[in-house]
Amino acid sequence: MVVVFMDKKNIKKIVYTGVVLDLFHYGHLQLLKFANSLGDYHVCGILTDEAVKSYRGNTICSLEERKEVLSSLNFIDRIVVQDKLDPTDNLKEIKKEFEDSEIILIHGTDWEIVPGQEYINQINGKLIKHPYYKKLSNFNILNTLFNNHKKNLKGFDDFTQHFKIKDFIEVNKNIRESIISTKANTLKTLGPILKKSKIEKSFMFTTLDWDRKKNELIDQINKEFNSETIVVRSSAINEDTLNTSLAGYFHTELNVDSNDKEKIESAINKVISSYENKKLSNLSNQVLVQTQTKNIKLSGVGLTRTLDNLPYYIINYDDQSQDTDAVTRGVETKTIKISRFCNNGDYPKELSHLLASIKEIENIIEDMSLDIEFAINNKDEVVIFQVRPLVYNTKNNVNDSEIKKRIEELKQGFNELSKKNHLAGEKNFFCDMPDWNPAEIIGDSP
Repeated sequence: MVVVFMDKKNIKKIVYTGVVLDLFHYGHLQLLKFANSLGDYHVCGILTDEAVKSYRGNTICSLEERKEVLSSLNFIDRIVVQDKLDPTDNLKEIKKEFEDSEIILIHGTDWEIVPGQEYINQINGKLIKHPYYKKLSNFNILNTLFNNHKKNLKGFDDFTQHFKIKDFIEVNKNIRESIISTKANTLKTLGPILKKSKIEKSFMFTTLDWDRKKNELIDQINKEFNSETIVVRSSAINEDTLNTSLAGYFHTELNVDSNDKEKIESAINKVISSYENKKLSNLSNQVLVQTQTKNIKLSGVGLTRTLDNLPYYIINYDDQSQDTDAVTRGVETKTIKISRFCNNGDYPKELSHLLASIKEIENIIEDMSLDIEFAINNKDEVVIFQVRPLVYNTKNNVNDSEIKKRIEELKQGFNELSKKNHLAGEKNFFCDMPDWNPAEIIGDSP
């Protein structure tokens, strides 16, 4: 920790900034200089690697590397480690040390609700937001580097995912997790571009938002959904990743009356409590509120490969209960396996629209096996409830071309065994020991 000692009697205003500083740039410099100009003593909390990972993924630089950069700035009076996204613990320690000083919390305008804001209000401190420097956002940095170096990369298609959205940049696979991130964010991204399926009207917020402005959110939900029946769903940051799936792990509240504010509040609290009960609570966890799908004739889960990484679509579905979560709850369902090499015209009629919509999503999110929750209503519209990475046996390396070739060889062999001109009858029957007398096997008095 870097500390500049001063006479506490002369410190009337203490400024606190919480930072990551992963690849320090001009935007960071402007924020810290602005903060320094507002007080007598500037304390900078630098987030640990785990704290950063809890809400936005891994850092490039380690905590020690980032601290070293911060230590080189001569206008920072003290550097402290911030173990959580919320700096409240650090702010409390500062308040104990400087009881009579005013604490000013500085944050960028890119966050509507700022961690630590509640405590600042309690102690009559100030929250001041500095304009976010959008030119050097992570998004713009990646976009610029990508476009500058794309032409010089070899084997680019082997390691790059093309996220094909109009007016949307192509994105490196290294940040693929940010595309298929939370349930709510993924649906928000896909919603405007899907043509062969739809996503119900959605409203999402974080548990931090809920802590800060619960009543405002309830009013918004009440207004947005206007007498509709809604479903309140989980959307935790670690619910579904490239390596793990927690499908059905958290609570979902169905059949919520959007006119009843008490029921809305109760449903949301149940979802958030399910995070806490599983010891996976996080201020960045989201809650997803959607119009509840009506008139369902079929619902289920579609996998774009088998769990052994074989090239088959697996459709697990329920066409009896009209429940949207029958499959994920483990209720007995039907399963059909369809070769990825199958012609579209050979798909089962009742699943043809579904498979077309799954293929559309695959074309948008290439080079990733997917697990897609869906429903089909009485109008034959496909409704998408979730798109997540399929967690499968990655050790089983499969060559799809070899499998396709082998299938073609078997089909050719079958055709060669089909009806011969010199044989009587219209069809061939393939049997196992058809000339055996059953009585010889099981006896005449079984």
